[in-house]
Amino acid sequence: MTSPAGDGVPRLHSAVAHHGVADVRSHDHPHHELIVVRTGTLDTRTAGRELRLRAGSLQVIPAGVGHDQRCHGLWRTSCVLFDDPHLRRRDAPIVLDGCPPMVLRWTDDLLGAFDRGQATIAEALLRAVLAWVGQAVDVQAAADDLPPAVARALTLIEAAPRADPDIAALARAAGVSPGRLRVLFQRYFGCGPLRFIHRQRLESAARLLLDPYLPVGEIGRRCGYPDANYFARRFAAELGCSPRAFRVRSLRHR
Repeated sequence: MTSPAGDGVPRLHSAVAHHGVADVRSHDHPHHELIVVRTGTLDTRTAGRELRLRAGSLQVIPAGVGHDQRCHGLWRTSCVLFDDPHLRRRDAPIVLDGCPPMVLRWTDDLLGAFDRGQATIAEALLRAVLAWVGQAVDVQAAADDLPPAVARALTLIEAAPRADPDIAALARAAGVSPGRLRVLFQRYFGCGPLRFIHRQRLESAARLLLDPYLPVGEIGRRCGYPDANYFARRFAAELGCSPRAFRVRSLRHR
């Protein structure tokens, strides 16, 4: 079921669930490894870093980087080996805590699709997970360099992604005036806070559309657009095509 690499997109090699009560010796793989901890607490040494991973943690380990796993009782993980040209020069692991439920579901569905030999679905789900990882890493890195008011605003936006945008309330919570918040968002993101919120929602919708099991209307509702027509118009204005056309194009691209 492994797909050939070489066209610039991630390629799935294998996907399997592991569980037990034993430690795992230090080892490495010729492919990148995505590990999602589903149950338990694990200590790991990766590229010289000591890390503690709890249920919901996600780790991406670059190809050839050694890592081990020391457990604290029963544990369960989802492990995906893949190739990705964008990670070839990376030698440090990516570690993210608290995966949202949609990412955990994508990972479960990916393993199920792989077991059933459904390569197109499995690789679409892999791309969805990695797209979320990429955005989370970008937000994490950007937050280190942002003014405190912008960082507070981003935290509030991420905490309530479907809330009706209230820029005045957002500015108050961030500790600045609405005008100042608009200036800061324009400087750091190239748009005002309202446009930024909609852009984040629609990018989330684009990732959800990679999950072939979710109806388009449900995706709109999850991203804060209960009106399907309004969702389709905003999506097309931001991404250049309808949600359905985006899904078809993404699933055909392998």
